[in-house]
Amino acid sequence: MASCNISAATRAIYDKFNGIRGKSKEEISFRFWDVVVLTASDDDQKFAFECQLSGKLKRKEIPLGLPYLVFADPPGPKIGCGGATMNVIHQLSKIYGSKLDDLLVLVINAGGQSQRLPNASVLGKIFTVLPFGEPPWQLFELKLACYLPFLQRMNSGFFHAASDTIEIFDVGPEESLNVDWDFLHSGLTALAHPSSLSIGTTHGVFVLENKQSRATKPAEFRKCLEVLQKPDVPLMFAKGAVIKNEGSAALYSALEDFVYTDSCFFFDHSMAQTLLKFYLEIYPLQCEIDGYGDFMQSLGLRATDEFARDLRNVSKVEPLLIETRKKLFLALKETELHVIALNCSSFYHLGTMKECLENFDTNSELANCIGFLKVVFSAFYPSSNSESIINNGCIIHSLVSVCCKIGNRSIIEYCDLNGPLVIGDDCLVSNCTYRATEDCPSLHIATGLLLHTLELQNVGDKPRCVTLVLHVNDNVKKKVNGSYSEILEMLTFLEKPLSNVITGSQDCSDVFAMDINDEIPTYSLWHARIFPVTETKESSFLATLDLVRRVLNGGLNKITSEYSCISAFEAMQLKDVQKMVDHRAKLFNGIESLQNTRTEL
Repeated sequence: MASCNISAATRAIYDKFNGIRGKSKEEISFRFWDVVVLTASDDDQKFAFECQLSGKLKRKEIPLGLPYLVFADPPGPKIGCGGATMNVIHQLSKIYGSKLDDLLVLVINAGGQSQRLPNASVLGKIFTVLPFGEPPWQLFELKLACYLPFLQRMNSGFFHAASDTIEIFDVGPEESLNVDWDFLHSGLTALAHPSSLSIGTTHGVFVLENKQSRATKPAEFRKCLEVLQKPDVPLMFAKGAVIKNEGSAALYSALEDFVYTDSCFFFDHSMAQTLLKFYLEIYPLQCEIDGYGDFMQSLGLRATDEFARDLRNVSKVEPLLIETRKKLFLALKETELHVIALNCSSFYHLGTMKECLENFDTNSELANCIGFLKVVFSAFYPSSNSESIINNGCIIHSLVSVCCKIGNRSIIEYCDLNGPLVIGDDCLVSNCTYRATEDCPSLHIATGLLLHTLELQNVGDKPRCVTLVLHVNDNVKKKVNGSYSEILEMLTFLEKPLSNVITGSQDCSDVFAMDINDEIPTYSLWHARIFPVTETKESSFLATLDLVRRVLNGGLNKITSEYSCISAFEAMQLKDVQKMVDHRAKLFNGIESLQNTRTEL
């Protein structure tokens, strides 16, 4: 069996990308994308993405000389990543016409509210900053780098990727083109990763033909019978998806039993034309179509339209959902499905606070593979007491006082913290500003908290800010129903009943925000009006920490009488994208200035 070194292969890929950052496409000696597309959930998010792409191009952090486009989903019901992908094909066909058939397009589905990782809600998960690189890479750069080994084995077509995953792999020597896998076949070609059965329950799972055949290569073609979407373990066994990692089937993985799960996929222009025809026939799309579950479950030798009635993973069941899925199955059922088993690979999800804390930890498997660092592109405010910072987490793109103590696995990103601050374990502090004063000489942040400051649109000339806070175990997406008192008991905030925070006999409509197009409030933590609005980032940070102190100490929160309060949902509607982008740029300049000052000393 060939040797496998994922870390060395991954770092070599990233080094290769480093060599083309800031170069025009004409200067790149190997194949690169013709067009890169991000999808956004609405026009506000589109603007946020375009602002950040513009900054990257100006700073020459990504290759130049090719279009980086952002397409917002059409207004109306959520259309899912599958609907967003079809919209991309539609928009590109209007721009390029028949020339589109000759282009190689990277499509990254980046839309969504990111409720489980609110620090990425405004500027997008695809722009999540990573603890490596100078200046630090974001997931966007990593995506551009990650798929370089595939490009020489592709013709024109579309490569579809998620915005909140990291795929790492070793596909063997780059110079060896005598391989039995590529992306040149018609239809859809999916990447498959060996994964635990537990991971299989939350992903698409491939049922392969001749599953016990010996895996002798880091990457190889496998025939696929059908694709299961988030199956339970008994179904995996019943369908024949589970592979015993022993004997002639022994794989690079240490897993005893494993399945092949999905991540990215490529489809050619013939499938793109099929999707475009389908999209235009049913336009406007009135329901959520998943690019993984709905596209892939329509393919394979044993595929049926039974998946159309599976509503488990749909955020909102629209009246036309089942009918639309069945039509999609009929449109795609003759499309070929190919699977490339990346036998020497892993993938990691960064869609929740827990996942970021676990994977950014410098002792984690991913960190050791890529080379994550404890301090990346940051500078430190000095102290008159000659103190040195205690950092057991990671600090990224921030200005931080040397008086700070940062707990195990905690992440500080895009912050300006000038004063003594003790941050507990497993915290994520993002976009926050703190200045020590006589009234507040030092602060303590309890273990397991996410704090994220948003700048909001002005009211007249009056600026507004809000700092969101959640506990790592809070379920922001949980929706409940019942009487007012029952709702407050069923929802938890900072691991305590919401009744600890909200007092009095307010009506539900005063306490919970109403979703767009809804006629009644949504009873969830995401919609609860509990976060105080102030005029500055500094006062917002302090007001929210006061809220935390009152809740955790058991005292009822009186902050609602001092400030107007809004929900996280409303904060996203009131956000000022330009101010938040400017904050990062200002930090960038401040870090460089402080670094230069220290160098001169």
